[in-house]
Amino acid sequence: MAKHKTPNANRGYRDQSKIDLDKKTTKPKPKTTTQPKKKPQEPKPDSVPSVSTGDTQQLPTRWAPEELQEQQLMLDVFRSTFKTVLTSPDEMNKTLQEIKTALFNREFDKAFGNEDHLDAYAARWSPTRALCYERVLHRATVELNLESLYPNHDPSRDATALPKEPRTLRIVSVGGGAAELAAAAAFLRGGLQQTTTAELVLVDSAPWRCVVDKLYAGLTTPPPVSPYANAAAKAAAAAAGPFIPAERLSVRFEQHDVLSLSEEQLAAVVGDRPVLLTLCFTLNELFTAGGLGKATVFLGALTAVLPLDSLLLVVDSAGSYSEIGLGSQAKRYPMQWLMDKVLGGDRAGRRWIRLEKDESVWFRLKPGLDYPIQLENMRHQVHVHRLAQDGMPDPTLFLGTSAYS
Repeated sequence: MAKHKTPNANRGYRDQSKIDLDKKTTKPKPKTTTQPKKKPQEPKPDSVPSVSTGDTQQLPTRWAPEELQEQQLMLDVFRSTFKTVLTSPDEMNKTLQEIKTALFNREFDKAFGNEDHLDAYAARWSPTRALCYERVLHRATVELNLESLYPNHDPSRDATALPKEPRTLRIVSVGGGAAELAAAAAFLRGGLQQTTTAELVLVDSAPWRCVVDKLYAGLTTPPPVSPYANAAAKAAAAAAGPFIPAERLSVRFEQHDVLSLSEEQLAAVVGDRPVLLTLCFTLNELFTAGGLGKATVFLGALTAVLPLDSLLLVVDSAGSYSEIGLGSQAKRYPMQWLMDKVLGGDRAGRRWIRLEKDESVWFRLKPGLDYPIQLENMRHQVHVHRLAQDGMPDPTLFLGTSAYS
């Protein structure tokens, strides 16, 4: 089995029209001594400090599982789940090119209209995203602040101590699919999450249900064993068990165009208790597809219907790939700037507290990982917010820093 290469890639996996499947690794350009011009600092939407570190490496908390072993285990799940696709490279490349062409022409029904396309898409682009998202969930600003989502939260309790009581984390992933599902499963394997179960709701306009069901089965059943394996190998595989037990993770897929949902419909999706809501490589799409008007209405509806203390996690492309063209003259704006404008201030007695803003983070795969096709490192931005009632004292928060506990 071939080992993947890790060229640098900073493209969002949903914008496949910008991805060259046959692109070769290029040498980095030599650094120059010219200092880039600094952009003026934007006023923060609230009084809570946050940091923006340039081109940092994504460092999880010390409670994250050992990275190399965990990455390989997840890749093994993807490899076994999508074995049929991955063992037919010529057919897979043909399918991926069809997807790219359809996306370039904005023919989304054609791009995601059949199961073969979805399987190929998930096998090619979801593994790296899943590994990246798992590391994001283990960032201290996310993992430590999740404690406030659970019923009977005691702010005086040490958030870094392993809880003894069982608790359930609700995650709603807008634009979510295979990558978010695998990342949630991997997150539950972390040191602080040993008593945590998760209820995951995936919401997307494309029909990902079959892919989600297939991957969920791969994550929650023991790995397949060759019929030619000896008794010792079969016993070892049985003892290893599944990547995550089914009783610790449930998943529900709902096919919706979130830009067309009413507040009542959106409230039914997110539920009535605090959740972690994720927008992973989705917010840029919402601004692009729906324009500033529809995207603003959607984010305003989220602010209105999400239960207080919910966390909002945004992961998206970094640099110029995050710029969005709006208006008749297609003037381009940074996505994070638009997000800050929309989320800033008081909305009907509610406000978003910024916990972290990092506009450029590298996720780097460990050398030596084994996967049938090439995977890439990726550069992305991370934003973490918490929904609070305006006028009330801020709850205990863990704010972003460049160092992790």
